[in-house]
Formats: sequence, C-alpha cells, structure tokens
Amino acid sequence: MRAFERGRLEKEAAERRAAEDAAREEQETKLRRLLSAWRSEPGTQNAIDLLEHAAAVGEAEAFAEAAEEILKSSNEQGVGGLSPSELAALVDSHMRLLPQAERSSGALFWLKEEMARLRREN
Repeated sequence: MRAFERGRLEKEAAERRAAEDAAREEQETKLRRLLSAWRSEPGTQNAIDLLEHAAAVGEAEAFAEAAEEILKSSNEQGVGGLSPSELAALVDSHMRLLPQAERSSGALFWLKEEMARLRREN
C-alpha cells in the first residue's frame, strides 16, 4: 500500500514539474515575441507590454534583459517621447512587481544604478 501511495505521489510530482516546465517555456516564448515586437517598433506601449510580461515571469534576469533592451533604445533614439525620469519611473514601477527575492538580486543592481542616473538627468 505504501509503495502504491509513494508511486502515486511521485507521479503527481513529475506531472507538476512537467506542467511548470511547460508554463515556463510558454512565458519565455512570449517574452521573446515581445522583445522582437519591441525591437521592430520601440514605442511606449510595447515597452509597457514588455516590462509587464518580464515582471510576470518573476525572474530578475528576464526583467534585466527586457529593461536593458528598452534603455539601449532610449539612449539611441528615445522611447515614445518619455523623458528620462518618466522612463525610470516606468521601469521602476514594473520592477516592483518582481518577487522580493528577485528585486534584491545582483542581476538588477546595474538597473537600479541606471534608474538613479536617469532621474538625475531630468
């Protein structure tokens, strides 16, 4: 009886892991699609969509990648008429949606520094 129960629990755990992996893969695919849309048309709404999804992924690295793309474009050509401080506020507001452990990640240190620099520019 215990072996049967253990087998059932292991099967359920494997199914949960498979579902989590599939969901993560789906999120990463959507993030890549949004990054592509951003690169082809860097505007305010695409920036919002990209940051929103990157925050929903819940990983500092994914958010940092999205923010880096937006900041790179902002430095080259601006983002839909947003001032540097408005862009900093936009990125910061979405960064706050990340889980606490991810917000304190070293992957976001450079981004926090960049947000402070953008606020000083205004």
